[in-house]
This record gives sequence, structure tokens and C-alpha cells, in this order.
Amino acid sequence: MSNRMDLLALGGLAVTCTITLADAYMTPPIESTTPPPSKSALLSIPQLKQLDRKGFVQIPNAFSRNSILEARAAAIDLYKSTSFSNQNSPSVRQDTTTFISDISSTPVALRSIIRAMRSVASELDSADSTDFSRTISHRVPLHLQLAVYDGERKEYRAHRDNPVLGSRLQDVGLLHYLRSKPYRARGITCIVYLNSEDWNVEESGGGLEVFLGADEQDDVGETSKHPAIVSPVGGTMVLFDSRVVLHRVMPMLCTGERRIALTLWIEGEPRSTA
Repeated sequence: MSNRMDLLALGGLAVTCTITLADAYMTPPIESTTPPPSKSALLSIPQLKQLDRKGFVQIPNAFSRNSILEARAAAIDLYKSTSFSNQNSPSVRQDTTTFISDISSTPVALRSIIRAMRSVASELDSADSTDFSRTISHRVPLHLQLAVYDGERKEYRAHRDNPVLGSRLQDVGLLHYLRSKPYRARGITCIVYLNSEDWNVEESGGGLEVFLGADEQDDVGETSKHPAIVSPVGGTMVLFDSRVVLHRVMPMLCTGERRIALTLWIEGEPRSTA
């Protein structure tokens, strides 16, 4: 009996260690503290309030034309010289992506935008709870996603960046729960577009369609009470609640356009309502 109990204990320990290692392996690098705010805040109080109230805010001209032109040129150079890939099913997502960070090998034009995007976490942390109360204790991954849609009919089907069910082990099973680790901590999605300032959704497609108010179980947007379309104009920044906002990238309509976007998933804990 003693030997059997010892074997069971060792087996349990092995399973626990395996889960812990897998969990750690699937966790993206996170800084222990948020970076200091940038010299000039990207979010105004009214914009914070809108993000809090609607779960979504669009900020035109968050970055200057010159900074976007330089960042776009650097991104295209990376696209031509670096391995971009698509880790998702082609039936769901047809862009290609890579991950970049604020390191010396990253072009300066991109690093300046990366730093500004990462500083948004500090702005959310320092916001008064009457202005923003969705999430607290924000942290930022070391890496941002650089995504390129290159060619006609490229799109990304409707989805949430942090599916609610992905947080409940009993609903999805152990394997899916572990695989979803990089997504479960996402609180606020921050996107900056590196496209031309005259991007036209009707001609080029590629708009970000946001299904505000969609039911939790709705995965196509049919129940959305206030759908909105964002044109991915260069310099525009978009913020939305990763947990609840259903969204999609509309199909590209022009073969000669490249749609380029930087995405940062800011981690945050839900604020207690008690």
C-alpha cells in the first residue's frame, strides 16, 4: 500500500511539474512593472471615459505623419527581409505576422512608436477610477505583433482577443487552457496603423469592424447593437477591451495595398466590483 501511494504521489508530482513547465513555456515575456509614461499622454480624459464606457475608443492622429511614414518604411523593410508567418488557420486569418520589441536591432522609427504604445499601460494605471475602471495592475509584454495583409481578399474573421471561455478550465479542457495562456491575461488591445493617411475603406477594404455590445456567445456580430468600422489610416490608434469586444478585419479589396498594423496586448486584472 505504501509503495502504491508513493507511486501515485510521484505521478501526481510529475503531472504538476509538466503542467507548470508547459504553463511557463506558453507565457510570453512580461515586464514586472509598467514603463514610465511618455512625455505627452496619448489619451485624453474624454477618451479614457469612452474606453471605460463603451470598451472601445478610436484616436485619430495619435502619431505624426512623418513618424508613421518612417515606421511604415521600416516595417516594409522588415517584411521583405524577415520571416513573417501565419500561425493561425488560413480559414480564420490570412495575414502574416512577426514579433518585434524595443531593442537595438529594431529600427529606430518603430522603436519610438513601440515605446509610446507601451506607455499606455502607465496611463491606464494612473487614471482615476471614475475615468477608467475596467482593468487595473497593467503590465506589458516585451514584444508587439507586426501584421501585414498583402493582397486581395486577405481578412481576419470575427473574434475576441481574450475569449471569456478561455479563462475557465472546466469549459475548455486542460490542453486548450494551457494553449490559451498567452491570451487569458489580455485586458486592453492597443493597435496603431502604419498605413497611408489617405486609406479608403471603400476602395481598399481592410477596415476594422467592431461589434460593440455583442452577446458573449455571439461569434459573428449578429447581436451587436452599435457596430462600427474603423479605417486603418496611418497614425490612428485604437484601444478596446480584449475580453468583450468582438471584431474582425474586413477583406482587402486591392491587390496593390499592404495593410500594416502594430498590436500590443496590455495585460490587466478586472477591477473588483465589491
